[in-house]
Amino acid sequence: MKSLLYYLLQVIVASGILYGYYHLALRNKKFHRYNRFYLLAATVISITIPFLNIPVYFSQLETDSSFVLQTLTVISSGGAEVPTVTIVPETHINWFSWENMSFLFYILIASLVLIRIIFSLAKIRRIIKNNPVEQLDKIQFVNTSEPGTPFSFFRWLFWNKKIDLQSEKGEQIFRHELFHIKQKHSWDIMYLELLTVLFWINPFFHLIKKEVKAIHEFLADQFAVKENQHWEYAELLLMQVLNTKQQLVNPFFHNQIKRRIAMITTSKKPSHQYLRKLMVFPVAAIVIGLFAFSYKEKQSVKNNLSLEMLQNISDTTRPLISDVKIFDKVEIEPSFPGGASNWKMFLMKHLDASVPFKKKAPEGTYTTVIQFVVDKEGNITNIKPLTKHGYGMEEEAIRVIKAGPKWLPALQNRKKVSAYRKQPITFILGKEEKNFPSSIKTTGNVLNEVVVTTAPVQKTDDNIFQQVETRPTFPGGDTAWRHYLEKNANSR
Repeated sequence: MKSLLYYLLQVIVASGILYGYYHLALRNKKFHRYNRFYLLAATVISITIPFLNIPVYFSQLETDSSFVLQTLTVISSGGAEVPTVTIVPETHINWFSWENMSFLFYILIASLVLIRIIFSLAKIRRIIKNNPVEQLDKIQFVNTSEPGTPFSFFRWLFWNKKIDLQSEKGEQIFRHELFHIKQKHSWDIMYLELLTVLFWINPFFHLIKKEVKAIHEFLADQFAVKENQHWEYAELLLMQVLNTKQQLVNPFFHNQIKRRIAMITTSKKPSHQYLRKLMVFPVAAIVIGLFAFSYKEKQSVKNNLSLEMLQNISDTTRPLISDVKIFDKVEIEPSFPGGASNWKMFLMKHLDASVPFKKKAPEGTYTTVIQFVVDKEGNITNIKPLTKHGYGMEEEAIRVIKAGPKWLPALQNRKKVSAYRKQPITFILGKEEKNFPSSIKTTGNVLNEVVVTTAPVQKTDDNIFQQVETRPTFPGGDTAWRHYLEKNANSR
């Protein structure tokens, strides 16, 4: 949920920057074709750029000395989430959490916006069905008395019977709508309508949709008006009254009358028009720099551990191996057979969460960090705890890591090399909550955190163990137990 909200925020900010430049430098300028494709490209860039994740590394000194790098580091890591493995008693799932309710509300509003589009399409279909349709070349000409006509939608031209097609004004209107059809303006509108369904929360997409519709009219007016007839065409616009509720069509009598007349009657070219167009590139570079790159510190471990634990994790704790180079960062990291999910499952299966409880550790949260080396053959060596919580936690973590199979070694310059790994494991005692915050993020050579939880066992006169080395079995094994149940179960 957090990553989705962060993605929406990135889309809003990116589209806001791109639309802001359009509003300040390009709006109401007479390069309409350029503006049309700029706005459409702005929407595509806004929704795709956040998916890019190009790492850029800086040293700790460079980051600390530069406010810009500090800001970029915060922006690029703001939505990072790390999956955790949690071993807890099965509890009831609360479907009425604020995350679920917010998601349902977002879907509800998107559904209402989609229903509005469906109603508009149904109304257009009804007009086509209830009126005669004539084939004119590749155009479907619908002659109707429907309010709001004339307008066009894809290859359908909906004409008003009250307008004489043979008159001069009728000819201009026809040329106007014909231009909409030939330039495929309806595709722009449908794309932007669907985009505002998915991103209804983004105000800049709604503004872009409005501007694209206006640019469609500017282009069509420019095509429809004949030489030295600008004022006659402007008079035609003023004499008509817009009366349509269609959202998907290109109506001739558009409500941007003032702007359309200004575009028709103004012959002056915008100043610095080439500079205005070229300045788009640095604006796009700013958006890409903010959202397409992931800014990280070199050989650093960014986490949310306490100050005491950060002091424990230092370079001085690394074991030294003579004549063998051990890498902190490699091109391809070492991996457990089957990937990260199999590694989590392995830890879940073999970690004994009751170890600290048996050793009477106080209630609380303890994050242990175990460092180890995966050598060129895939063996786990030089296992070392970087924390000292005690109560058997570090020992239990080391025991399980040692018990694992061989890993796939790291690769550097296409050669197998030895590489460091750090595995955070959090023990939570005396709690039964199911969702626990991750305390270490996947950065550098730190693996995904594993969370294990044990709740206090109620004390009785006898010692009753939750986990044992050898579990109790029925005499004769599982097969004998199954036969016993089949024989003695009451079938009534």
